[in-house]
Amino acid sequence: MLYDLDILDGSRAGTSIRTGVSIHELGSWPAVPAHWLHFEAGTQFSQQGSTDTNDALPGYIRHSWDTSFWLPTEHPGQLWIAHVRSVIAKVI
Repeated sequence: MLYDLDILDGSRAGTSIRTGVSIHELGSWPAVPAHWLHFEAGTQFSQQGSTDTNDALPGYIRHSWDTSFWLPTEHPGQLWIAHVRSVIAKVI
């Protein structure tokens, strides 16, 4: 599932970016919130997380940060939005 976001913070604030999530990760929602964000290949980040092409569309990569600190008591939607905002802010 792909969607466009306006970047509000970071070096690309004021621009748009296409990102997405794999339908396979959404199958476990909300018990297990998705944590991999998909970006067009060549997208760079100011800090290194995990990046690979597993389960990504051709021409896309997926990127994520450690999510082990997520509290199971938090609402899955709030966790997901916080994660997306954190990763998007690191796009350069």
